[in-house]
Amino acid sequence: MARHDRAANILVYFVVQVVLGLVLMLFVVAGVPRFFLVLVVCAKLGLVPFHGWFIALVMSCDKRVLLYIMCLQKVPLVIVLLMVAGNNLNLVLAIGVANVVAGCYYLLVSA
Repeated sequence: MARHDRAANILVYFVVQVVLGLVLMLFVVAGVPRFFLVLVVCAKLGLVPFHGWFIALVMSCDKRVLLYIMCLQKVPLVIVLLMVAGNNLNLVLAIGVANVVAGCYYLLVSA
């Protein structure tokens, strides 16, 4: 993949993260229902169905960068997701199952 494609994907990643972070803070301050907070955190995590921007990044990055982006940066957000979910743990479980199914489908199709 071309170097400028990788740089563009990384720039999109940081723009999406910043915008969603601001939206999350705005939602918390405004007292928006927890359902919408869960959706914003899922989008920040790049979970299904908000994963379109994340796939392009995964395809263009080095494995060390992916380790950092996909694992180490996700731990605090998963903790926030579980704290925000409250009574919506079924929603979090459904999103988790959807991610596993989407990941398995991607592996089967790409093999």
